[in-house]
Amino acid sequence: MINNKTRYIYSFSSKPSNFGCIIYNYIFDKYKLNYIYLPMKVINPKLASYFIKYFNPHGVSISMPLKNKIFKYVDVAEKKAFKTKSINTILLKNNKIYGYNTDIFGFSKSIENLKFKTVA
Repeated sequence: MINNKTRYIYSFSSKPSNFGCIIYNYIFDKYKLNYIYLPMKVINPKLASYFIKYFNPHGVSISMPLKNKIFKYVDVAEKKAFKTKSINTILLKNNKIYGYNTDIFGFSKSIENLKFKTVA
């Protein structure tokens, strides 16, 4: 049930789909979490940063090509995001936008047990 304590998580994309929306909202409902996941079409990363500061979402996931474009509009970039100039997760803390790159962790975990003879 959506109420005044519901936390919003957005997915910013130039071509939003319902895929994440279906999965995350199903999980939130199943575990009785008071969250809602909403896909949003975003073209202008600067306006997206204003939206984040004004609406104070619980979190924001970012997809390409915004991952690279929104970098210059975050207040604090964690080390991996700073190195790659790519952000896929945003949190607002003390009215500052924090950018993270969790893609590196996900990719590393997905290949950590694979054995390669060669890598292109």
